[in-house]
Amino acid sequence: MEKEIRRANKEYRRKTIFRLLLLGAAAAVFSTFLILWGHPFLKAYLETLEPEQALHLLTWSLALIPLSFLPLCAIIFLQGRKIIRSECYPPPGAKVIRDTVVVRGEKAIARGRLLVGLALALALLALLAAVYFPYWLNRLAASQKQLPTPGHGQLARSA
Repeated sequence: MEKEIRRANKEYRRKTIFRLLLLGAAAAVFSTFLILWGHPFLKAYLETLEPEQALHLLTWSLALIPLSFLPLCAIIFLQGRKIIRSECYPPPGAKVIRDTVVVRGEKAIARGRLLVGLALALALLALLAAVYFPYWLNRLAASQKQLPTPGHGQLARSA
């Protein structure tokens, strides 16, 4: 039996590579901007705040950063569902940037389920991180405010 091959769309490949390079350049410029100007501004701003307000701002920031992965999870999840429904990988109508062997049947369904599972796992990790990091930061801040409990760190003090 001859393998079915979906031919690459050269124009789509060129546009995809251009978009990825543009996205990478924009990310490099944005990262440089954040490091050179954003960090000193944030540091100065946090120093003007009361410690509780600064902690509150950092807590919300640590909660929002992992949640930025959720749109990617949704895209991966929807792509996996499309593969499962069509029982074909890549799904009908999908453009490919290189010649791709079309997989059908149980193998395609397995790939679709794998994508759905990965999307759900990544979403779960993002949600857990959005809850855990602020919890961890608040616990760390609370431990800094407390006096050491009796017997805690005796070896360090006696040495």
